[in-house]
Amino acid sequence: MTAYAAPLPDMRFVLEHVAGLDTVAGLPGYGSSRMETVGPLLESGARFYERVWAPTNRPGDLAGSTLRDGHVVVLDALHDAYRQTVAGGWTVLPREPQGGEDGVPWLLHAAIIEMAASSNGSFSMLTGLISGAIELLQAYASDDLKALYVPKLFSGEWAGAMDLSEPGAGSNLGALVTRAVPQADGTYRLHGVKRFISWGEHDLAENIVHLVLARTPGAPEGTAGISCFLVSKVLVRPDGSLGERNDIRCVSVEQNLGFRASPTCVMALGDEDGAVAHLIGAEHGGMRIMFTLMNSNRLATAIGALGVSVRAYQAARVYARERVQGVPHDRPEGTPIVEHADVRRMLMTMRSLVEAMRSLCYLTAAALDHGAHA
Repeated sequence: MTAYAAPLPDMRFVLEHVAGLDTVAGLPGYGSSRMETVGPLLESGARFYERVWAPTNRPGDLAGSTLRDGHVVVLDALHDAYRQTVAGGWTVLPREPQGGEDGVPWLLHAAIIEMAASSNGSFSMLTGLISGAIELLQAYASDDLKALYVPKLFSGEWAGAMDLSEPGAGSNLGALVTRAVPQADGTYRLHGVKRFISWGEHDLAENIVHLVLARTPGAPEGTAGISCFLVSKVLVRPDGSLGERNDIRCVSVEQNLGFRASPTCVMALGDEDGAVAHLIGAEHGGMRIMFTLMNSNRLATAIGALGVSVRAYQAARVYARERVQGVPHDRPEGTPIVEHADVRRMLMTMRSLVEAMRSLCYLTAAALDHGAHA
């Protein structure tokens, strides 16, 4: 497989001349996001994803993940890459201003997500879920829950997961049947099965924060009766330390056709006493709350498609320069196919589509920044 090289000149062009980085830098809390100051961030990101993440892409895809006694084991190389991700602060970049320092706008996140997705699409799903969980909790969770969970997610010590789909329901969330039974101490006990849960179980982080959709007793039918809950893989004590394992288990891992380094799990909640859960936001407000995470993931998924396309174009370009086919009339040896007019046309079409995708994704990210801060 060809080595990944972040296309920084192309990315800078779209940031400056298409998406309007300077106008985003003019928004409150984003004053440090001008090209002269973010250039080093992009260069550091390029070095990190090229050298640390990209070498794990093919080995991770070949190895996949393994379920052993309810625990999912991933490739050792991913453990080292994740440790370096946490140590380098690449797990989650702070979007909002904190402690008097400017935040990192969605527009710059888009560029970082592109590099992550190009270097290892499976891995980028993990960090994207952590970022989405933080965004949801900051917007809707109680102060107590935020204090317990958000710092550990930011540091990368704990990971995140989004548990929506169920067997027989799929994307029809209105048909989900997972039950949430209220308890005297204000918590809930969840019983049900969730399917297609990306990074629902793994051994990279000591804890996983699941954001789960379920129904409380007497809830209205359809999406109007859905509530959002936090279910921690390991129960968290009031002082923030980890306690016993919660009643949530991975019972199988799907055989992905692609992105095989990402464990896609079937999660069982409440096989014993019920999974201890905390209500997030108002009862029956789960769909509106979860769309905070889902909308972020939708843009991240689009950027992920951009990242895969960038990698495909780079591989095609290298192949076209190395593959020899045909003998021109003016020399005795063969010629690389990149010199054939139709191959050059196909490569230019690929690059044009990539540039159009990048422009649309970055423009959308900039629109989100303006919508939130203008």
